[in-house]
Amino acid sequence: MVKFFLILFFLNQIEYEKLDGTGIYLPIKCTRHDKSYQVVLTTKEVCLTSKPIISYSEFDRISPMTVFNNQIYFDITFSQKGFGVLRKLNESFPYTDLALVVEDEVFIVFTAAERKFNQTFRFQSDLNSEPHFRRIHAKLVKMIDG
Repeated sequence: MVKFFLILFFLNQIEYEKLDGTGIYLPIKCTRHDKSYQVVLTTKEVCLTSKPIISYSEFDRISPMTVFNNQIYFDITFSQKGFGVLRKLNESFPYTDLALVVEDEVFIVFTAAERKFNQTFRFQSDLNSEPHFRRIHAKLVKMIDG
């Protein structure tokens, strides 16, 4: 299990200046040499590995956007391979933060243990975030279903 994390860590140490596309990334501790990104939903700053641990090609499906009781959400279903990476990471390091990056935007940072851990992840917020959710959802639909 430690080997798994070390492999992920070294694969992601190549460079930190540019994100390598849509996917699930690992946040890292920022140093003065790292580029920081603003998280869309919280406006906090975060530094990320340059490569995703799960590329968007491992996103199998995206649900329609749903609004219910002042909440907005959509679900992403991962492939078996993508889910396997998430499962191993969660088993070894359940409190590891993960970031959903869509194109060049860090949409949300979440802790793996916060999610109901199965092949489908729900991304949810209150209706104040609706414009961001709609924009990000539209980009993901185009990538996954397009």
